[in-house]
Amino acid sequence: MTSGFDTEGRDTPVEGRRLTPEQESERSERRSEVEMVVEMLPCAYRELIVLRHSHDLSYDEIAEVTGLPLGTVKNRLFRAREAMRDLLIKRGITNA
Repeated sequence: MTSGFDTEGRDTPVEGRRLTPEQESERSERRSEVEMVVEMLPCAYRELIVLRHSHDLSYDEIAEVTGLPLGTVKNRLFRAREAMRDLLIKRGITNA
């Protein structure tokens, strides 16, 4: 009885997804740019971006932590991301 799975090539090693030194450098530069842009945001936006993207909190958790209504959290995060996108574009990062 066969399992339906292709067992040929099972011993083929999977290539690692390591970044080249150039890619690592680009990633580091991009991270620095994003961190600078986050610092440029108004405090109300910056706080929510950090809670969402650095601390991985859900919208509901952010609303609970900040005491803001859920709709306000969603709206401010949308506006914060738009502001970040605009700032990144102004800094020459066009695929933001």
